[in-house]
Amino acid sequence: MNNVGILDIGLGNLQSVASALQALEVSHTVMSRPEDVGSSRWIVLPGVANVKHYLAALVETGWDGLLRAQAGQEIRVLGICAGAQVLFDSLEEGGASGLGLIPGQVVRLPGRRPNIGWRLVPGLDDGKGSAKPHFYFNHGYHLVPESQHMKTYTSIGPHGASIVGLLSWEGGVAVQFHPEKSHRYGMRLLRNFLDLV
Repeated sequence: MNNVGILDIGLGNLQSVASALQALEVSHTVMSRPEDVGSSRWIVLPGVANVKHYLAALVETGWDGLLRAQAGQEIRVLGICAGAQVLFDSLEEGGASGLGLIPGQVVRLPGRRPNIGWRLVPGLDDGKGSAKPHFYFNHGYHLVPESQHMKTYTSIGPHGASIVGLLSWEGGVAVQFHPEKSHRYGMRLLRNFLDLV
């Protein structure tokens, strides 16, 4: 049985995510149609894409309806970078409306300068209190959740801007960084998420 499904809508870096899950020896499948969900308990929305095109592909393939109906019910969602951004209500990039699963907006970073590189995300350590967990970011827009009741972990980006690196909500987890490209900290984080399957 495959408990983790990686969304394949013709966009995103699904091969990097698949390689990370393979290295963790996590049973997974690549899914191109909603009917492929089967027994999957987690659905991963990979990053690296224009969000307007990403949303159009979700609608065209029918994934938008399944995610709206089942996130937090039958399945949990792990959205990575652009895959996290499309979960929000509205997106400044392309003036698009998102899936509306997470209340809030995705807006351009201050100074119109992209956040590229390794950033410390305090709190996402190994539980021993001694780690300084750095994760790889590559984005020009960032997550601005409306609810104060969601668990968030923030980083400092360009111009000293506070950036939500990770947030959890009833439907799953959204990460602005790329855990699949973040070496041991990213792999540990993926393992921690997927242990919940």
